[in-house]
Amino acid sequence: PIFVLHAKWKAIGNDADMFFMWRVSHPDDTTRKRYVVVVSAKAKPWMVRFVDQPVGPLAMNTGDAKDSMKQDQWYDIAIAYFNGNHQVWYAGKKQIEYQDPQPFPAGTIGFETHTDATKMTQFFIDNLAVCELTAPYQPAP
Repeated sequence: PIFVLHAKWKAIGNDADMFFMWRVSHPDDTTRKRYVVVVSAKAKPWMVRFVDQPVGPLAMNTGDAKDSMKQDQWYDIAIAYFNGNHQVWYAGKKQIEYQDPQPFPAGTIGFETHTDATKMTQFFIDNLAVCELTAPYQPAP
């Protein structure tokens, strides 16, 4: 339940978004919870806290990245969770941090895109690794 997700990420195109999701809970079909970082080459990444409800998702923006991501460029990305603290790292620095006073329970990770026949963006993930943390995340020097 305490982890860091490392991956290389790249987008070719800029007409769609990709979602890294973690602590995705599945108690039933109407109350799924999850944290999401939205990445693309069209806008600075941002993080959202989602609670799905029968009337639609309750979404709370929890942070915006400092730096944009460019298309056709590989990024080393790290998403870390430790005791309610969420961090998103890329471009060599911490881009987003959010401390949730009521963190969601442990769950799964996932990836999602919103593409259709009109969108041409392709997303690539390489060297994906998920590791358990025993202390707050610190990137390798």
